[in-house]
Amino acid sequence: MPPTSRLEVPLALACLVPALLLAVPAVLAGELEPEASAAGWWTLAALLPAGLLALGSLGPAEKAAPRHLPITLFGAGVLLCLASLEWGPGTDTFQGARAVMISIASLSALHAGAGLGAAGRGALGLGLAALSILFSAGGLAGVSPRFQGALQNSGATSEAALLGALAALALGLDPRRSVRLLSAAAVATYGAFVGAAPVLSGALVFLLVAAAMFVARRAERKYVAWRAGLFLLAAAPTYLALRAADDPAPTAPTALEAALEAAALPPVPGGHLGGLAVRLALAPGALALWRDHPWLGVGPGQFRAAFPPYRSAEERELSTRAGAGRETEVEHAHDDYLTQLAEAGLLGGGLWIAVQLLLASCALGTLRSGDPWRVGLALAVLGGVTNAALRAPLTFNPAGASLYFAAAGALLAGARGDSPASPARRLGSRGLTLMGLALLLVQAPTALEFVRHGRALRLPDGLNLPAALAARPDSPLALALTARSLAAQPERRGEAREVWERLLVLRPHSFEALVQAGVLAAEGAEHGDAGLAARARDHWRRAAELAPERGGVAWNLLLFEAREAGEEEFAAALARAAPRVERARAQSMGSRELLSGDERAGLRLWRFAGVPWVEEAPQALYDRARAAGAEPGPEGQAMEALAHLRWAREHALLRDYAACVRSLRQALRLAPGARLFRLELAAALAGDGKLEEARAEIERAAPRTRDWSRLEPWAGEVLFAAGLFAAR
Repeated sequence: MPPTSRLEVPLALACLVPALLLAVPAVLAGELEPEASAAGWWTLAALLPAGLLALGSLGPAEKAAPRHLPITLFGAGVLLCLASLEWGPGTDTFQGARAVMISIASLSALHAGAGLGAAGRGALGLGLAALSILFSAGGLAGVSPRFQGALQNSGATSEAALLGALAALALGLDPRRSVRLLSAAAVATYGAFVGAAPVLSGALVFLLVAAAMFVARRAERKYVAWRAGLFLLAAAPTYLALRAADDPAPTAPTALEAALEAAALPPVPGGHLGGLAVRLALAPGALALWRDHPWLGVGPGQFRAAFPPYRSAEERELSTRAGAGRETEVEHAHDDYLTQLAEAGLLGGGLWIAVQLLLASCALGTLRSGDPWRVGLALAVLGGVTNAALRAPLTFNPAGASLYFAAAGALLAGARGDSPASPARRLGSRGLTLMGLALLLVQAPTALEFVRHGRALRLPDGLNLPAALAARPDSPLALALTARSLAAQPERRGEAREVWERLLVLRPHSFEALVQAGVLAAEGAEHGDAGLAARARDHWRRAAELAPERGGVAWNLLLFEAREAGEEEFAAALARAAPRVERARAQSMGSRELLSGDERAGLRLWRFAGVPWVEEAPQALYDRARAAGAEPGPEGQAMEALAHLRWAREHALLRDYAACVRSLRQALRLAPGARLFRLELAAALAGDGKLEEARAEIERAAPRTRDWSRLEPWAGEVLFAAGLFAAR
């Protein structure tokens, strides 16, 4: 490494501070949404290098200014990102704020790296290698379950460690023994980590970039081959040993799974789904999303909110399988280029991609350089550019992105040497520096909110949902957990529905929110609220459109329409449900509905199932019920209860209320929870002159508004005449 300058090394170290901070296990340990709070930590930590540049203690004014074009293009993309968030169609303000912080911090890191001279670039290269060891060793040591590392995700940990491992390939060319040992340690540790996790994309990118170095540097081909061999030698044993273990240790739950288990809550839809098949299935949907919003995209951070209608049945199946059977949401396209096109369109996304192509071009041109420190930075940049096509290291991983953009900036600075720059170029660089610092300062309050939000959603401290929502009222995760917690308390299910509705404002296509809000709205509709009935119907219809193959949603909607809809609406519901609802299930559920007292819903479902006894007379029903009595299932009971109910109504029309009472008591023996049956019994008792017994039966029934509206005409007339109609 060249002799160090008094000022350059502090700036290089400041560029490493964000990743170093995130590599400390305690910073993100146990957090349920670590990538969000990591964006806040990066934004705050980025103030240090940005401040050093702005103060002029070390900056482009003392050396050649970097290549301006990539930085200027990137800055223009950040401004478009800010404009899109302010005036675009985006709904998810939480993820939008995260994406904006990532963009601004990336611009700041790019410019901070561009402020480094030869000494600073050397220090940055050493720091990249050292951080690679720290990230990889932390994952191997079980800092968190499943080799997740300090970043709480094995893929994210690999992304952060990859850049330093690639830089270490070139650092091994340094003649000093200590640097060569650091190089070997970084390569070997990273190889062991990607083999253990495993993160096959990390291994693939490492070997591809090593191959590029092998082709470009003919004189060092033997050395490159040895380093690649060291990587494989470290990766293969850990991979094979863990795959071949006869009695592997039980897999520990993730922080999110442990939190939900402790709170007795079902799993939360999540992302970070791996697998080549999932990525290939995602790509057509991401491109379709971009085609529908070609110029400005759907807005920064809006992929997760906008993508559900574009998911294919194949991708949903693969993602659900990768998510261990959980309902999933897709956070990004698992490809930074596709994600940027979808979120920023051809203008913003095109600028972002153009910057990466310029950086890749600069890196490829540097591979033949005689300076191993610049070559190391070039390899790190090539690794980031390549990995961005397979994962989301630059838009969704603050640790990896902070290192990548700092290395890219340093590479741009080194492309012009270290001779003094012209006054005009120095002025332009200083203007970009001040703009970057100003943007970071504006984002600092938001960053603090994200940090507090992350601290409130972590274990083992416990979930503090009110604190999380106080920090970020638009947090989809905190809203989902709050809604689930409230729904577990019967007296607060109305509040739970309101929270799900708040979540739907942020993510209108959230499958889980639509289903759960529909369930709770349907419960409210039982008390006669027509508005809630319409909401339940709308939510479930939208959920069914998002996942037509999910028969459960179609069934919920059919059952709801059987209970609530008019004849035309129910006919339409039947047409929609017919391809996805089993007739046997409809028959069984029709029996249960009838036994619960909802005769209309039960008969509608029986008709849908095509059973032959719907219109039969009471005696035929009774005989059929007796014949079916030995068979398991509720059908026999439902048929017998319906027979007694029809006998009771025949007696009521003849004003033989005593016989009517006997038949209704027989029906209630089979269906004790049937409110409508009990109201008819009260009417029969009132008609028989037993008013006190009638009142007692009404109180026991605890009828809802809709029960009174569905009462048989004869029963309503008798109760009205007795002064008992609509009694509570």
